[in-house]
Amino acid sequence: IVFLYDPEVSRIYLEDKPDLNEFGPGLVKDLAPLHYFTEIRLNGKSLPFSPAKNARATTFGQGGNTRLKVSFTLPLAKPVTLSGKVNISLLHKDSTASATLYYASPNNIHFSKSIEKDCHANIREIENFKQGDQPQQVNVVCVVK
Repeated sequence: IVFLYDPEVSRIYLEDKPDLNEFGPGLVKDLAPLHYFTEIRLNGKSLPFSPAKNARATTFGQGGNTRLKVSFTLPLAKPVTLSGKVNISLLHKDSTASATLYYASPNNIHFSKSIEKDCHANIREIENFKQGDQPQQVNVVCVVK
């Protein structure tokens, strides 16, 4: 999962010039009680996941356009075998109502090489969503033989 913060939030996080090697893992650890703002559903059933791994923070841009990017791996608690037609939903919402999380494009959703030919993602925008709720419904349909 990659969180790309807008310039204003990036400025707030970066104003004290934190050590990014410590900041990324610390921020992701702080997101754990909030379930990383993420729910993953397989055919409508929520899948539990393990604590995030490989947390990393980087920046790009300059001056007032500097952006903070935090990435991490969110492993499922147990492996899942995909068979036949399956629907995977990715839900991102911030119960603290401090952020709005969204995908700019379905091209920002990537699959492992083993299933990339079997899966297709689409994004449905949710009109008039309330602050703290999800602004989109991300659905992935996989047809695995």
